[in-house]
Amino acid sequence: MLNALEAMPGGGQLRVSTESTSQPPGVRIVLADSGMGIPAEVLPHIFEPFYSSKPEGLGLGLFISNDIVRQHGGHIDVKSEEGKGATFAVWLPA
Repeated sequence: MLNALEAMPGGGQLRVSTESTSQPPGVRIVLADSGMGIPAEVLPHIFEPFYSSKPEGLGLGLFISNDIVRQHGGHIDVKSEEGKGATFAVWLPA
């Protein structure tokens, strides 16, 4: 959520939704913002440790989040288009 808010310095919309899934059984949490989006050349690197596009960033937030989700048997899917926001969908097994 913090990344989404930082991607919308002039304001915008952050939508958070949840849904249960049956095949496989679990829950999906979706965070979608109307921010700047993630540039295509950056997207493949966002889960790498110490990778950050922010001058003050440590590059550990998404790396740690992804690691925690994977340790629980889940995954994170990301869709983004520069200038049109980003959507992060976290799926965890039930």
